[in-house]
Amino acid sequence: MRSAIIAFRSIVVQTVSLFVLTLSVATVPSNGAEESDKQPTKSNELCYVCHLDMITEKITNIHIEHDIACTDCHGDSRHHMHDEMLMTKPDSLFGRSEVDGLCRHCHHHDPHADKQEKIDAFIKEWQGKDRPNGRSVNSESICTDCHGTHNIVKQMKGKASDEKGDWTALFNGEDLSGWTKEGGADWRIQRGRIVAVPKSGKGGTLWADRQYTDFLASITFKVDGAVDAALCLRGGEKGAAAKVRITGPAKRGFLTGGVSVPGTGTVLANVDKDLISEMMWNTISVKMQGKRLTVWLNGEEIGSVRLTGAETGRLGLAVADSDSAGTLTINELQVQVLK
Repeated sequence: MRSAIIAFRSIVVQTVSLFVLTLSVATVPSNGAEESDKQPTKSNELCYVCHLDMITEKITNIHIEHDIACTDCHGDSRHHMHDEMLMTKPDSLFGRSEVDGLCRHCHHHDPHADKQEKIDAFIKEWQGKDRPNGRSVNSESICTDCHGTHNIVKQMKGKASDEKGDWTALFNGEDLSGWTKEGGADWRIQRGRIVAVPKSGKGGTLWADRQYTDFLASITFKVDGAVDAALCLRGGEKGAAAKVRITGPAKRGFLTGGVSVPGTGTVLANVDKDLISEMMWNTISVKMQGKRLTVWLNGEEIGSVRLTGAETGRLGLAVADSDSAGTLTINELQVQVLK
């Protein structure tokens, strides 16, 4: 199955490459001989395999004309490019608060010294009004709100949706609203991410306030040092119904993606230690439907297991007691309601 998917992706890459080449030839002006010397040496063809709308996106094309490719901002993102399930994120993503600074990194050499004054005047003129392109302008507007359509994922406010099929971010990147701390661990927000640090050797759990029955969940994380952490499912007054191992002592069989049940022990084990990357971001995806739990790690299925106990409960992030100076960083945690 995997070889078939890879072969299919290869065909798609070739097809998109031909389309990009055709598009480029079709847009060459009559003085193409002069313009050909300015053709970029970099390419976004691998990105276009999935992000077809970027082929004609204005900002993307302007940047590639100046030899600035997607990977210049988002990193090589090799795991992201080779993730057939599209669960692994690029190496670098940028929140709204980071966009203007990123743009100014290159554009601060603009020859117009009064550029910022013009921007301020523009925002003042259009404050609270809709632009001809349908976008509204306010004091919190950023460059990409007006320039291009480069926001691939809609901005989420961290509020759970009541609609089935909607992926919803469980934290807003600014604070821990919608979450409740339990125990002595230190939970904080850094650069729009949740960071967990066992404090003075004390662990703890961060519980989402909302309860879920059937759902899909995807968590992207990175670990620095020794941390024993898990994603808790259907938590209630007696704790979690099950825990999906994020990281833990390998010598005790706690490989990432394994599942344990309090009072029972390990009920699903990950036996492939090569599925986890110690240098890159990793993604665990789970499907909780009825009594069946299925787990994936970086796009590879670990397996399924039938659980007993509560059929509704909260999601949680848990770190165990530890004297080590390790940290767990959660880049993203999203949920899709199935029931």
